[in-house]
Amino acid sequence: VLNALKTSTLRGLGGAGFPTGNKWEIVRNAPGAQKYIVCNADESEPGTIKDRFLMENVPHLIIEGMIVAGLVTRATKGYIYIRHEYEDAREALQEELARCKRNGFLGPRILGSDLSFELEIFVSPGGYICGEESALLEALEGKRAEPRNKPPFPGTNGLWNAPTVINNVETFVFATAILVNGADWYKNQGLRGIAGLKFVGISGDVVNPGIFEVQMGTTYRDLIYKYAGGVPNGKKLLSFAPSGPSSGYLPETQLDLPLDFNAVAAAGSMVGSGAIVV
Repeated sequence: VLNALKTSTLRGLGGAGFPTGNKWEIVRNAPGAQKYIVCNADESEPGTIKDRFLMENVPHLIIEGMIVAGLVTRATKGYIYIRHEYEDAREALQEELARCKRNGFLGPRILGSDLSFELEIFVSPGGYICGEESALLEALEGKRAEPRNKPPFPGTNGLWNAPTVINNVETFVFATAILVNGADWYKNQGLRGIAGLKFVGISGDVVNPGIFEVQMGTTYRDLIYKYAGGVPNGKKLLSFAPSGPSSGYLPETQLDLPLDFNAVAAAGSMVGSGAIVV
C-alpha cells in the first residue's frame, strides 16, 4: 500500500500537499501501542465545497481509505471530524458506517482476520480555526480548538499525544481509488507531466459555479472559462483566489498557471483545497 501511494505521488488534497505515502509511513514506523486515523471533513476555508459533495456521493471511498490507513499503520481507532452544518453528509456517512459494520468491514476481526478498526463521527464545534489540523485534535480531546505549536507534528504526537494520520476527505477518496486502479492509472490522469486528478469548487463571478473533477495540470484559464463558463455578461476577469481567502488573490495575468502545487507556490499562492473564487 505504501509503495503504491508513493509511486502515485498522491499529495494531501486539503491544503498542505504533504506526500500521503510518506505520512502513513511515518505513523506506521512511529512507536506506540495506540495510533489514530483522523479524517478532516471540517472544510472551513470559505469557498471550499468539494468535500461535502464527496461525503454525500461516495462515502464508501472515504471510509475504505480510512480503514486501509488503519490496517497499514496499525491504528485501531478512527474519527471523521465533520463540519457542524453538514447534516446530509453526516447522514450519508452514518448509513455507510452501519453498512460496513453489518458486512464485517469495520469493528473487531475485520472479514474474519485478526485486524480490528473502529470508526466514529465527531461533529466540529464550529469556527474557522477548527479546521486547522492541530486545533481539530484539541477539539477531539474535549479542549478549546486552538492550534498547537509545531513541531512535534501529528505523525508522532497527534491525538492524545499518539501517532496520528490526518488527511482530508478527498485524499482518502483518491487513496482508495489508487489502490483499486493502480499508481500508474493515477499518474497518467494529469496534464503537462503533472500527476493525478483533483476536485475543485469554482465560485464567485462565474456563469456555472460548481464542483468539477479535473486533471492536475489544467490551467486556471481553462478551469474558469471552460469548466465554469467564464465571467458573466462578458466582463473582464479582475482576479481569482486559487484556494479561498487564505491563498490570496492572483491577477488575471496569472490565468495560465497550471493546477500544480509547485507552480502555484512559486507564483506566491497555493493550490490548497481547490476553492477557486473568481
